[in-house]
Amino acid sequence: MGLSSSQARLLSLTGRMHDIEYKAQRLEAQKLQMANESAHVYQEYENALNATKIQLKQINADGTDTYIDATYNILMNNGYRLSPVGFLGVTQEDVDFFNNTADKNAMEFACLKSGYAIKVGNYVALSSDTTQYLAFDAAGLKKIAAAGKNIILMDDIDVTSSLGTLSSTLNGNGHTLNVSGKTSAFSSIQGGSVQNLNINANITGSVNVGALASTCGGNVNIENISVNGSITTSSGQAAGLIAETKNGNISISNINLNINVSSKNSNAGGIVGQNSANLNIGNVSGNVSAVGTNAGGIIGNTWSDGETKVQVENCNISTTINSTSGVAGGIIGMAWDSVQVNNCYVTGKISSVCNSGYASAGGILGGWGANSSKADGQATVSNCYTDVVLSADSQTKNPVTADITGLKWNTVGKEYITNCASSNGTAAKPLYNYNPNIVFTEAANTNSVKSSVLAANSNSGAKLENTYNPETFAGYQEYYHIGQAIATGNYFILGENADDSIWLKNMLDDGFIMLQKADKFGEYYDVNIATDTSLKEVSSDIALKKAEAKYEADMRKINNKDKKFDTDLAALEQERNAINTEMDTLKTVAKDNVDRTFKLFS
Repeated sequence: MGLSSSQARLLSLTGRMHDIEYKAQRLEAQKLQMANESAHVYQEYENALNATKIQLKQINADGTDTYIDATYNILMNNGYRLSPVGFLGVTQEDVDFFNNTADKNAMEFACLKSGYAIKVGNYVALSSDTTQYLAFDAAGLKKIAAAGKNIILMDDIDVTSSLGTLSSTLNGNGHTLNVSGKTSAFSSIQGGSVQNLNINANITGSVNVGALASTCGGNVNIENISVNGSITTSSGQAAGLIAETKNGNISISNINLNINVSSKNSNAGGIVGQNSANLNIGNVSGNVSAVGTNAGGIIGNTWSDGETKVQVENCNISTTINSTSGVAGGIIGMAWDSVQVNNCYVTGKISSVCNSGYASAGGILGGWGANSSKADGQATVSNCYTDVVLSADSQTKNPVTADITGLKWNTVGKEYITNCASSNGTAAKPLYNYNPNIVFTEAANTNSVKSSVLAANSNSGAKLENTYNPETFAGYQEYYHIGQAIATGNYFILGENADDSIWLKNMLDDGFIMLQKADKFGEYYDVNIATDTSLKEVSSDIALKKAEAKYEADMRKINNKDKKFDTDLAALEQERNAINTEMDTLKTVAKDNVDRTFKLFS
């Protein structure tokens, strides 16, 4: 049995009523949202009423002052620095320059941006002298060295693999090479010079190893070097500075040592492991522990064809020297041919153990001999003082110990020992084997020798200089600050905000940045509006006018929408009432029809 027309109409009206109710509920929710938006707009307006800005004092030509609105850029250009509490504002231009031009290095970025340095091809050079190239990291140092250009270190550098060959000038500029791994900082030095450099070494190798270089030859000058750490090799020479000096004229001076050097099966020395060059070493101080077949506080072993000469003077070192199968000396382990040692002061323990030959320990020279074909071979030890404990042990030969010089090999040369003394009270105690050919002049007074040697060494050791210091260059500090922020990722990009005074005030109020100002020495210190007389806080009229205009516009939009919502709700209410009236009528008709039907059948 189908529905009557009145019943069908009633069902249709019921569905329509549900749709009206849904629309009405949605309009009511939108009206509530508009109320919230209205409250938010008013809060923004209220904040603007209380908003202030920072102004910076400017001195006019007539001595009066005016105040201008302070922005990020204006403060930066007037000697202030905005120190990041978390992040620093930088420009996109600075980020691109840092990544593409400055090789992602904060110091290089600062040097280039401040004008302290310039790009010359693929290198960075001093703007005042383009023959001096700047190294900021190991990769740059290796690249410049390979090109044979003069190098200035601008920062401490970590070196974990060989930097190759150095043939130019390296000015450490007071900075440090932190050398670690299996190799020397440089595989070879061939000519040139090295100066003003600290080296921290932690090297365990299997070939010739020195903190600075494995080998060195040519005309080389090395001065003002400080070396600390440990150098060990399982095969080859070991030394605090150069493992092996091979040829040429090499000068090494003004050296500070605090090192442990060890070679398992070859020579070890505080400065040079093995030498066959004309070598001049002077002004050395520090502490040396050396272990090798021949071991010395300065040189492990020096030998030649009789033509080369070695001179060591003005050294003041504390030693622990151990020879494992040869001789040990406070200054030189084993010396051959022309050797001179002057004004040296040695303290510590020196020992030699040799199971298959002579064991010899000497306070200055562990042993000396001259090439049998060179009658002019000569060793000279003068004005030296030792305060050492000596020991020697040999299973096959008579062991030798001596306060000045140990074993003498069979030689046609002569050794001259003059004005030397020791804490043992014996001037020289020149013990020897074979034909010594010694000319020995005993010191007149032990104490006077000690005093004069110490006086001669009063200025020994490294005298490092930091000549190239970009920190004093205009703008460097601020650019370095920016470079560090970019390097660590603690930055945000400045756009139009850099010239927005309200943005600046908000950033300061929210604690994202802090104000800093430079004193007369260029040092930055924290300042704020209350403590800096050049700054003041004022109401922002412009911001207020903008806020008023925005408030009126936003409220106009909200009111218009609200009115439309009210109109739509009124229309829905009117439609709801009409449907209710019709539904009531249909329900009455349906009831009457039911009543008539029941009466008919009853």
